[in-house]
Formats: sequence, C-alpha cells, structure tokens
Amino acid sequence: MSQFLSTHERYTIAILFFINIVNYMDRYTVASILGDLQDEFNVGDDYSGLLQTAFILSYTICAPIFGYLGDRFSRRKIMVLSLLFWTVATILGSFTRTYGWFFVLRTFVGMGESSFSTLAPTIIYDVTYKEIRKDVLALFYIAIPIGSGLGFVAGAKFARIGGHWCWALRVTPILGVIGSVLLCLIKDPVRGERELLEMGKPLVAKKISFKDELKSLVKNRSYLLSTFGFTSVAFVTGAMAWWGPIYLHSGFRLIPGENDIKLEEVALSFGAIAVCSGLIGVPLGAFISRKLIRKYPAIDPIICGVGLIISDPLIVQALFAAKKSIIVTYSCVFLGEVFMNVTWTVVADILLSVVVPESRSTAEAFQIAISHAFGDAGSPYLVGLLSEQLKKKWTENQPSSPVNMNIKLVQQFDAMRYALMSIVFMQLLGGMLFVANAFYIVADRELVIQAIASTSPSQQMVPAVERA
Repeated sequence: MSQFLSTHERYTIAILFFINIVNYMDRYTVASILGDLQDEFNVGDDYSGLLQTAFILSYTICAPIFGYLGDRFSRRKIMVLSLLFWTVATILGSFTRTYGWFFVLRTFVGMGESSFSTLAPTIIYDVTYKEIRKDVLALFYIAIPIGSGLGFVAGAKFARIGGHWCWALRVTPILGVIGSVLLCLIKDPVRGERELLEMGKPLVAKKISFKDELKSLVKNRSYLLSTFGFTSVAFVTGAMAWWGPIYLHSGFRLIPGENDIKLEEVALSFGAIAVCSGLIGVPLGAFISRKLIRKYPAIDPIICGVGLIISDPLIVQALFAAKKSIIVTYSCVFLGEVFMNVTWTVVADILLSVVVPESRSTAEAFQIAISHAFGDAGSPYLVGLLSEQLKKKWTENQPSSPVNMNIKLVQQFDAMRYALMSIVFMQLLGGMLFVANAFYIVADRELVIQAIASTSPSQQMVPAVERA
C-alpha cells in the first residue's frame, strides 16, 4: 500500500480508521449496559429498543444534510465539528438519570456521528488509486465490527470497574476528542482527483445541482438495488447488536449448570466474536472481489448476495441453539457474522464506483438515510416491542398462583426468539436484491467512467477547500 500513497495520505487513512472505530464503539457501549439502563429507568424491552431507534433516526435525518454540505464545503471541518458535538452529548448522557433526557442525548449523538459515516468514505476514494482502493476501503470498514465489538467489551468492563453503568459512556468521549484534534491535521482532497489523474485528465470538478444529483440517483439501478440490499444488512445487524447479548444470556441460563452465567460475560464474548468475525469477513469480501472481478465484472453484488444467503440459516441455528449449547450458538453467530461482514467493503465500492465524484457525498448520505431508516432505525424497537407484547400476553394467560421463575425466563427467551425471527426474512430479501444488482452493475460502472473521461478542461476547477 505504501508504494502508492504519500505519508500524508497514509496518515489520513489511519486517522479515519481510528475515528471509525471510536464511532462504532460509542454506538454499542449502550447495548453492553442495556440491562442496567432498564433497571435505572424502569423500562421494558420496547422503550429500551426505542433508544437505538432514536439514535438511528436522528442519524438518518441528518445524513442527507451532511451529504449536501459535503459535496460543497470542506468535509474535514464538518467532521471535526460533528465529532466534538457527539462527544459532548455522550459525556452528558453519562450524568443523566432520567429516561427522557437520555433519549434526547442519544438523538444528539446520532446527529453528530452521521457526518463522519457520510463523508469519510468519499475522502478515502479521493486519496487512493484504483489498484488499492478496495483494500483501503476494507481496512476502513474493518473498523465497524472491531469498534462494535470493542464497544461491548469496553462498556461492560468499565461499567464493572467503575461500579456503575455511567462509566461505560466516559471512554469514547476521550477518544473522540483525540480524534477531532488529529482530524484537524488532514487535508481535504479535490473530489475525483485520483480518477482524473489516472485517466490523464486535467484536474477539474463539475458543478452539479442538488436536483440533478437526486434525479441521477433515482435512475441509478445499481445504486438503488445495492442500497435496498444493504438496508437488510442494517436491519439484521441493528437487531442482533442491540438484543444479542440479552437474548443469548436468557438462553444460556436455561442450560443445565449455566444458570449463574453473567450478562457481562456474554457481552464480552459477543463483542469478541464481533471483532474476530469482522477481521475475517470484511477483508475476505475485498479479497474475493479483487481476485475475481477481472474475469467476472459483475461479481461484487454476487458476493454480497451469496454472503447474506449463506448467513441466514446460521443465524436461525444460533437462535434455536441458545438454550441448548453455548459452543454451538457462538459458532453459528461467528460464522453468520463472517458471511454478513463480506458485504461491507463491497457495498461501499459498488456505491462509489457507480456515482460520479461530485455526487458521492450525497449518494453516500442517501444510502445511509435509506438503509438506516428502514433498517436498524426500526429493528431494535420492533423486536423489543414484539417481545414485550408476547411476554405480556403469556403472563396474562398464567394462572393466578405465583409463577415459577424458570417459566418466566423461558417466556422471556421464547418471546425474544420469535421477535428476532423477523431478521431472517429481511436477510434473505437482501440477498435476492444484491443478486438482482448483478444484472446492472457493469453497465452502470461504465457510465461513470465515460462521465469522468468526458470532463472538459474548460470547466472551472473548484477544489473543496476553496468552497469552505
């Protein structure tokens, strides 16, 4: 990689990788202390799931705004300010003791984090050459499972060390401040700079109206199909990450001899699995794509579709094995997440390769908005709501005599299992949408190459840093 990149470009990639880890750590520290929050605020599964929905909805609503600004102003400055904003919101959340204020502060965190996820991939695309672009994107997206896993681990550990759940939320703000300082030192590259240089074209940038950007995206078949396919990934990962530790904990307690297992232990193991599956799955997708794309130009969406379809029965097996075998459950979760993770890099490359450079921040923003609005914005709340309703229904049907605690635990487990079965259908649907994308990906990529090649020297050069 180093032979293609300058020292500053390597530094830029390293900083973006670090901040992406911190972003996802912050997102999932709350999931690691969800049981403590339920006790603190005296809420059930429905309101607990609503916390993540609030985060994702604000994240989703703000993404198009940041996409519009990112295509017109300095991406670096926008990310620095947003990073500081969510850092402050997170630390304030650790001091609140009411559900309402905690809910509001989680929406603020979502607003701040949406900026980075929208703009960082477009900067990576602008500072890397075609030969290594997919590998660098793979490095960037490895940060997602690593950060998510570390969020579970750090949240559980620091809550235990500090003796209260609030300490789980006081780690990432420190890292966020460090990241914002480092981010100030990078440069904002000109959009499409590398692609123009690779073609031997003058360094220019087209001006595209927001209306024309939206029209182009609506007509872009590969963009739409990959976005809807990725929505299923967001739906599944959102529900699994939020409810996975609690569900597995309730199931493991039903296994003879394991009734004393702690939620902290399960959260730590779940986090470790997320990290390991990401370290394998994310680069695996990029590796397969790089090896096969010259012979099979439409391989990228096939990789995503097949990955989701293979992952589906593994997740089903994990849901049913949780009250029978810890080893089988963790094995199925690990393999299921490996095959799901192959999509991350490949989906990013699909988007960035089928959209012209001047519109990539907007395209990234609307993919984030769509995939999260119909994916993990609703899945934690929907699963929690369905679980809570099933538990209430079963409790009402119990006789008036005191209910055995083991029966309550079985009800809790079964309710969450039925609720989580919704992710199975979404995952299968996503796989089918990715496979359909294979019919259009080659033609849509060619259109972008032709658009870049047709850039005229007479067009005005408008570097991003001059627009800020």
